[in-house]
Parts: sequence; structure tokens; C-alpha cells
Amino acid sequence: MKYGKQRITDWTKNFWNHLDLLAVVLLFFAAILRFTIPERDFDVARWLYSLSFIVYVLRFTQVFYVIEQLGPKIIMIKKMMADLGLFCVILLMTVLMFGVVSQTIIEPESKLNYDLITSVVYRPYFHMYGELFLEDYQGYRSLLLALYMILTNVLLLNLLIAMFSYTFEKVQERSEILWKYNYYAIVCEHVDRPYIPLVGTFIQICRPSPGFRITLGADHNSKITKFVKGRVEKHLADERRKTYQDMAYKVTNTAQRFEMMMEQLGDLKDDAIRKIPPFLRDTFGLDDLRELRPGTSYPKLQKTIKHEKAHSFLFGYSGQ
Repeated sequence: MKYGKQRITDWTKNFWNHLDLLAVVLLFFAAILRFTIPERDFDVARWLYSLSFIVYVLRFTQVFYVIEQLGPKIIMIKKMMADLGLFCVILLMTVLMFGVVSQTIIEPESKLNYDLITSVVYRPYFHMYGELFLEDYQGYRSLLLALYMILTNVLLLNLLIAMFSYTFEKVQERSEILWKYNYYAIVCEHVDRPYIPLVGTFIQICRPSPGFRITLGADHNSKITKFVKGRVEKHLADERRKTYQDMAYKVTNTAQRFEMMMEQLGDLKDDAIRKIPPFLRDTFGLDDLRELRPGTSYPKLQKTIKHEKAHSFLFGYSGQ
């Protein structure tokens, strides 16, 4: 008994099962009315047949979940329908507001009846689709129509587009994950789906599970939790190791660059020594010049440079 209640609960939680039940009920009543009501009232049966067909077509869209390109699009449509429902609440308030005001201005002496109620909604609703009824809005009334068109066709319409765009981007970012999840859900649903409608559904609810686990017990959940925790720890350890390796690589690369820079500085120093005038080479020697350091006083060198400047001034020695 407990197992049957659990199966019934699982069955009622599925949205597609609700569509199945609705389609079957509509078809059942349509078939009854087809053979019981007079021919002049047969439109009711036609309506039920039509609604049943629409529900069956909507139910068939679940098949597209297994297609990677179409599955996320079906999810987008479902979420956009929810956005559209919220938008319709705002739109209904705007339509009723303008409908009551316009009806009061255009037909101030109209009586309360069914035609009055329909006209309150009829006129502003078709304004959104371009049917403006300009003959009813002359003079200052056109300002009211202009304000309403700005609110609905500009502000509210762009709001709806923005809501749809946000939903599309949010689903598109996780399209692959959503597709895999719904693919798995379809596999779980059809693994023991009965071949016979209605009667097979009751048999499915009452019979034991065929072995494919849809719900897990405490032991299996504990094992899966340990497995996931271990994989997460391994992933974090790999990421830390990669970080340390990157730091070691950066340190090694910096040391190599420093060595290359020192070699280049040594080459520049050798080039500078080769460009020193010959009299300095002869006076100090090449080894002494290699020991020169900036900021250090060398009296012998300063004396030689002054002597060379005086000699050049007296005898025109250019030092070449």
C-alpha cells in the first residue's frame, strides 16, 4: 500500500502526466457527447475534440527533449509562457484602466449590461494591434489615445521583449545541462511505461519497480555523497597542484630572464669599454676598467683626464 501511494505521488508530480489525463478526459467526454447529444448541439463535441487534439499535440512536444538542439528551446517556451502570464497581469490592469476611462468619455450615458463590459475591453485590446478607431478620438480625446499607445506599444511591449531576452539568455547558458537532465527524466519515465493506456497506467502504479532506480534510499544517497565528495576533493587537489606548478614555472622563467638580462648588460659593458679612448686603456689597462663602478671616486683617472684636457688645449690633441 505504501509503495502504491509513492507511485501515485510520483505520477501526479509529473507535468506531462497531467496533460495525458486532461487529453484522455476531454476525448472521453467528446466521444460520449458525440453519440448522446442532438446534431444541432454537436458544436460542443467538436470543441472538446479540438481541445483534446491541442492537448495531445502539446503532450507530443516532450519527444523533442531528446534532441539537443530542440530540447532547450521547448524549455525556453515554457519559461516564456510563465513570463507572459506575469506580463498579462500588468497588461490587464492597463487595458481596464484605459477601457473604463475611454468608455466614460466616449459614451458617458451607456447603461450597465454585457455589451458595456465587452466594449470596455474590446476597444483598448485591439488598439495594441493597430485598430485605433480614430473616429471615436477627436480633439482632446486623441491625447488619451496617445498616452495609452505609449504605455502599451512602447513601454510594455519592450518590457516583454526584455523579459523574453533574459529568459532566453539564462536558459541558453545552461542548455547542455538542461538537455541532459531532461533526457535522463524521459529515460526514467519510459523505462516502465505501459503499452496500454489508462488500464496500463493503473497496472504501472500498482506493480513493483522493474529494477531501474528512480528514487534512492539513504544508503545509496550516502554512497553517492561520499563519491561526489571524493571527486570534489581530488579536483581541488589537482587545481592546487596546477597553481603550484604555475608558480614554479613563473619563478623559473623569471630567473632565466634575469640571467639573460645580466648577460646582455655584460655585453653592453664590453661594448662601452671598447669605445673608451686608447689613452685610458694604456693608462689603466682593460682589467682595471672592468672594475669601474658608478658613484666611486678614482683620483688617478681624474688626474689623467685633466692632463689630457690640458694637453688637447695646448697642442690640439684630439685623443683619436
